[in-house]
Amino acid sequence: MDENLPPTFLLRRHPRAPKWKGAFYNPLKCTPEERRFTVVRGNGSPVGDLEFSGFKSKEGLASTPWGEARITSKSILGTRYEVTLGGAPVAILVYSMSRSKLRIELSAGQTLSFARTKLLWRMEAETDYGRAILSLDGTIAPTGEKVWELDRKASKELKKQTMTERPEQVGGLRRPKDPAIRYGSIEEPFYIQWSIHIPNALESNQHLIASIAILLSFKFLQVEVPQS
Repeated sequence: MDENLPPTFLLRRHPRAPKWKGAFYNPLKCTPEERRFTVVRGNGSPVGDLEFSGFKSKEGLASTPWGEARITSKSILGTRYEVTLGGAPVAILVYSMSRSKLRIELSAGQTLSFARTKLLWRMEAETDYGRAILSLDGTIAPTGEKVWELDRKASKELKKQTMTERPEQVGGLRRPKDPAIRYGSIEEPFYIQWSIHIPNALESNQHLIASIAILLSFKFLQVEVPQS
């Protein structure tokens, strides 16, 4: 596989900023719209949204371009997950304890074994059809501006919006009583992007693409949950 070619698919997530100063965005308490990811092809053409209508620490339910999906943790340590599409099991995803290896076992019988490379945010798997690659590209500003400049502008705009809200005494703290304001968020003007390189012979395998996209998005939402 020529690594200089555009990735097969891109998964994008606009981070969320809390609506209220001192609050934290929490995907466990937000609306499905606030748990949305976007999937596009490497050439930029849209594939569709991946949106979690339900999200818990051990399970996620999402509408995807490939149908209704569910990802469920099957181990106490969160190293084994089952993915279903339309209610039917399509893949088992197994992480090593060190998170340096990932094995995707498709129900059709194919298995892809990814291993982390010297680059921290990159995993590769050798298949009969060539190399598959998963990589985190980082934070991208679509307008070409610097990310920190966009973040500063978004913070100023958010401050203007929240100045109109009157905080009330809630649990010993002065903050909005309305949960929609207290736990709500706005979309940042930049996004985090993952690249998914799949050999041509596997590009039409929807179960494989869906499983990768669901796993990456679910694990990212887990990271977004505030630490208690």
